[in-house]
Parts: sequence; C-alpha cells; structure tokens
Amino acid sequence: MTVSSVNLLVDPWLSVTTPTGETECLSLPELFSAMEKNTVAGFPAARAHQADPWHAFLVHLGVHCLEQERQSLPAPCPAQPWTLVGQHSPAQWLDMLRGLTPNFEDDEPWQLAVDDVSKPAFLQPPVPEKKLDGFKRVENTPDELDILVSSKNFDIKSGTMKQISAEDWVFALVSLQTNGSYMGRGNFGISRANGGFGTRCFVSLRTSSLPGGAWARDCRVILENADPDNDKSVYGQIYEVDGKRLLWLEPWDGSSSLRLEQLHPMYVEVCRRVRLRETPSGIEALLAPSKCARIDAKDKCGDVGDPWIPTESDGKKRKAFGSKFSYKNVSKILCGCDDSKQFKRSLLLDFCVKTDCAENLKIRCAALMKGQGKTEGYVERVIPVRVRDRCRCGEESLRQAARCMIESAETAERKVLKIALAVFLSARRSSDAGTIDWGAADVKNWTQLIVDRMDSKVNDIFFENLWDVGYQIECGASLEMALCEWNETLIALVREHFAAAVEALPCGAACSLRSKALAELKLEALIKSAFGSFAERQAALKGESSDEQ
Repeated sequence: MTVSSVNLLVDPWLSVTTPTGETECLSLPELFSAMEKNTVAGFPAARAHQADPWHAFLVHLGVHCLEQERQSLPAPCPAQPWTLVGQHSPAQWLDMLRGLTPNFEDDEPWQLAVDDVSKPAFLQPPVPEKKLDGFKRVENTPDELDILVSSKNFDIKSGTMKQISAEDWVFALVSLQTNGSYMGRGNFGISRANGGFGTRCFVSLRTSSLPGGAWARDCRVILENADPDNDKSVYGQIYEVDGKRLLWLEPWDGSSSLRLEQLHPMYVEVCRRVRLRETPSGIEALLAPSKCARIDAKDKCGDVGDPWIPTESDGKKRKAFGSKFSYKNVSKILCGCDDSKQFKRSLLLDFCVKTDCAENLKIRCAALMKGQGKTEGYVERVIPVRVRDRCRCGEESLRQAARCMIESAETAERKVLKIALAVFLSARRSSDAGTIDWGAADVKNWTQLIVDRMDSKVNDIFFENLWDVGYQIECGASLEMALCEWNETLIALVREHFAAAVEALPCGAACSLRSKALAELKLEALIKSAFGSFAERQAALKGESSDEQ
C-alpha cells in the first residue's frame, strides 16, 4: 500500500498511543470509536502546533456525523460526564462519515491522492479546469507544505522529513487548510482569524487530559447548544443549518468565494488550492495561487462563531481575539475585566453543569502566533481550576477581583519598583534623590528588564490567587480585606526584585552605598503611598518576627 493509495476510512493509517503506552494503527472510523471510549492517549506523529487544528477537525467531523444522522446524545455518565461512552462501533462511524460524502462511491474525499482532479481528494477541492497547469509550486515533504515558517528557516527547519507516511501528509493538510494565514500574493488565509496575519486561538475548558475526553466534551457542548435562539450558540442567524459542511467537496477555480450564508456553522474550510499526486520518487504537493479568499468573510474580522475563539469589541466592531495568553489577556477573556472593550468568551470556555463536574478542570489556551510572512511561535497555557472554586464565585465578583488584582500588580511594577530602580541608577548622576533621567540608556533598559521579570512571576501566580479573592468578594468582604494577601504578595515581590536588581545593576563602588540608601528610602515611601495599610501591616509582621528571633 503506497501513501497515495491510502483510504482514510478503511486503511489503518493513523498511529495512536493507548493509556497503557502501546501504539496502534487505526482508520478514521476506528479512531472515533476508540475516542468515544476514551482509549486514545495521544497522536505521536502530530507536531505541537498541529495538535489543536487536528482536535478541532475531529470535533467538526464528530458534530457533523452525529447531527446529520440525527443521533441523540446519551445521558452524561455521572463518573465521566464528558464522554460519549462508546455508543458507536467502527462500522457505524464508517457509515456516518460516508454519509457526509454520499456522492462519492469510491471515497475520493477520503483519499490523499486522486488521479481525476475534477473530483475532491482529502482537504483538496476539485479543480474545475480538470488539469493542473496552474499548479506551479511544488512541495516534496509534508513539513514544506505545513504553515510553520520560522525566521530564515533557523528555528525549525522545513523539508527535513525522510520517512514520510500518510499521517504526516494528513496533519500537514489539516494544519495548512484550517489554520493557514496570508503568505503573500495568491496565498490567502482562513476566515477564523482577525485578518490575513491574524491568529486562530483555541480556548476551552478541559475535563480530561486524554484526547477522547476533550473531543467528546467539545462535541457534546456544541450539539447541546445548537439552538439558534440560544445567544451562546454558534448556530446563529448568519448560517444555514443545511449549508455546506466540508468545503473541500466544492469545486474551486481560485477566482470565486463562498459566502458565510451558504455554509453550515461548523464548516470545515480549505484556504489553499492544493493537490497531492504520486511520482516515481514519492508523493508531492502541487499548489496554485488564488485570486481571492475561499470564504468572503473579511468584514467579520474572524467573528464567525467559532466555538474555540473568544471575541472582543471596542463598541464599533467585534473581532476575533488573537493576542498572547498573558494573565491580563486571559483575565479579559475569562472575566471581561477591561472597561474599554467588551469580551465574549468562546462557547467551549463556558462552564457546563452537565459535563464539567469533574473534580478538577483546566482552562486551556493555545495558538500558533502569526506574523507578516512568518509564524512567531506556538504558545500554550493551561490554568487549573477547581470546580468548587469556579462554582462559588459569581461572574461579577470574579470580574471585580481580576480588575483590582491587575491594577495592584501594575501599581507595584510601574509606580513602585520601576521608579525606585530609576532612583537608584540616577542617584549617581545627581545629588537630588528625586531627579530621574528617564532618557538614560541604563534607566530605560534595565528598569524595564526587572519589571518584566516581576511581571513574569505575577503571571505564574495570578490565577491561583484569583479564585480566593473572588470568593471573598462573593462572601461580602471589602475590597481591602479581599486583596490583603494579594497586595502583601506583590509588596514582597517588589522588595525581592529590587534587592536582586540592586546587586546586579551597574553602579560604581563609590556611589553604590549612597544610591542604594536613597533608593531604599524612595522604595518604602512608594510602597506606603501605593499600598498604605498593607505595607504597614507587613512591616509590623516583619518587626514581630525580628523580636521573636
């Protein structure tokens, strides 16, 4: 069996690891049946940045199959509410998947290479011209076809694969066609991003660390929110429930676009014209430019109802969120704590009582960051959430907690630590302790470096404190009392980073003692001014500790 002759519905082309550490090869229907039972632990051939597009692709197919067959979901299992508990055999999944492509008796849409280019192949739309004359660009390996582009090919080199299998081509096709960005003239990106250089984010709750549990939970949540009248639903007024589902089945000459109104809300898109073909030296990918994007959705700025993507609005235009997952950004997504913008959580980030009652949940954020003609790195953030903490915090209490905690952190970093360090550096140039030369290179660069280091530490501990602060506010505590421990933590971090910086920052020996004394006086004054009673309480506790010793 050659790579090009693989039928994804019949042949065991996909390697998976089991929870016991064994490796098996499965067909696509066998994979779905195994995932229903949660007996898949991972996909060893998938690269890190391919994992989320692959997960989303499987969820899309699962939703389409169950919805089109009018399959009712079984009641959640109390012990494992996220799973579909093995309701379908591989043969049943085979029938459902073929039901998505009923006009192709030879399973052409599920084959990697099809000689008749007027018919679809896997994630490869039919070519109306019936010939590949316009397909000039040639890629010989899956990692060349993939979207991962590093600076001057230094970081992760492309074109290095030697032993290439069918699954390598499948993962590359899914990555390119469902997560590609604008890569120059004729190479348009996906509709699920805020612009051609935008990033497609994957933000959701995870109730299981295994792929099957995550897949089943997402399928269930989407299908249980399929009512167009539900304001959380991705099945909004813009789409047709009977619209086009698998866009690689549709012929594409590169000069026409599909409208969102023609599509099913969970459409699987393809953003490039590509065809695989068998050659004497192996399989190769041929690509042709297009004159326009496959989906005419530029005006939506990525706000197309994707269940993984949060959105933001400045009051004029709503767009897909596509920034990095700092504690400030994640707080805005989770709590909507930005007064200047309105944030809307992704459907799959919402807590669902029926499915999310596992003892421990995780908020998972992942994305391959994009840039102009490049990718800027794969980022992933996982935030543990105890269900007890999540259930006992009201939305407004959590929002208020996040907003106040961020304000305190910014005060500690910018109005205390940064100024005290600037005083330390500037004191060697002036006898006036209040004079700061903000234009000096060491003041401008070194102070920001230390502030960034502290912010990185705040980023690590923010969410483990958020739930406790939110709970205290929910129980009626004043903001001062609710923020007491958090502010004390920030003060301790300020002192810790100030002390470390004073030891490391450049300063001549002759002025080091004087500069340090002046800066320490300024630091304590700033702490007292910014945090008042919190600083006094910490100083008192420090004094009591010294007396005991």
